[in-house]
Amino acid sequence: MNRRFLLLLMIVAFVGAFAVSCVDEAKDSRSVVTVTSINDNAPLNSDVITDTMTVVEDQVTVVFYNRPYSQLVVTGPNLPFNDYIVTRYQVDFTRLDGNPSVPPSFNAAMSVNVASTEFAVATIKLVPAGHKEIPPLLALATMPGGIEMIATVTFFGSEVGISHETSFQASISVAAANFGG
Repeated sequence: MNRRFLLLLMIVAFVGAFAVSCVDEAKDSRSVVTVTSINDNAPLNSDVITDTMTVVEDQVTVVFYNRPYSQLVVTGPNLPFNDYIVTRYQVDFTRLDGNPSVPPSFNAAMSVNVASTEFAVATIKLVPAGHKEIPPLLALATMPGGIEMIATVTFFGSEVGISHETSFQASISVAAANFGG
């Protein structure tokens, strides 16, 4: 009976060691980057035309946080798997009323270094001025009412020293209307 138990224990140990060694590949990120705040966690009121009859883009502040995916990952200056570089983002709009007419999705480049166990702040364009000059937002400049949307922002980047791109998302409520007049 002891031999079977010992053999079973050895097999379990071997399989467990093999499984652990196969989990992490060099391309896997050791960082978990999240958005802790977008527009100070407040909805965005997107004015389609200002009091001075100008169209301006809407920008929001984004706060990122980078933490190790495991407490076993050692972080610190000059150690691998520390910083994460956010290189680009994509914005997709969804109307809350279910209407399929939404501003077009768009992509933009950015470069933000998020150090391990640190916060980083960046400003992104959320509603380009050009989007306010085409349907469905164009009609809001001369008619009452507005459009309630959710903007889903997908950020892309990679950990320094690893070329494997990863992504993460954040969402923000957007109310588009002629708030100025």
